[in-house]
Amino acid sequence: MEEQKNNFIKAYEENADALFRHCLFNIRDREVAKDVLQDTFTKTWNYVVGGGQILNLKAFFYQTMKNLIIDYYRKKKSVSLDALSEDENFDPPAPVEVSIEEHSESLLAFRLLDKIPEEFKSVIVMRCVQELSFREISELTGEPENTVAVRYHRAIKKIKKLFNHDEPVQEYN
Repeated sequence: MEEQKNNFIKAYEENADALFRHCLFNIRDREVAKDVLQDTFTKTWNYVVGGGQILNLKAFFYQTMKNLIIDYYRKKKSVSLDALSEDENFDPPAPVEVSIEEHSESLLAFRLLDKIPEEFKSVIVMRCVQELSFREISELTGEPENTVAVRYHRAIKKIKKLFNHDEPVQEYN
């Protein structure tokens, strides 16, 4: 049990930042992302303590988080701004200070990602944002590693074409 605990702590330290970025990228709410991250580690630890066998802890973290993000969106209810403003404890978060250049580059990157097919977009996000290897992406998606690598390189080409305006800007989806 002590070895499992040490392996889990090591995996936590190695993956917490990347998992948080992945969650924040998908949910876009820092506090909710923190909660989902905490739930990811809690559920994984409970599974380990319950006798579950995990071959790749990093992939298990991402799969657990993916399921929690899906659950979050299924449960999410819209709330009107008027109802929130009537609440005395309502305090919208202050905007994060970002330079104009960083903000415009971020917007451009998200716009370009939205213009390529989902299968390409997801590989780019897993590789560049989540910092997963092709093997790890392959394990998560159930596709051959070579297919993942080819898809990644094709996605980069598509984004470069869009960025350089070599291709008409259109929605692929």
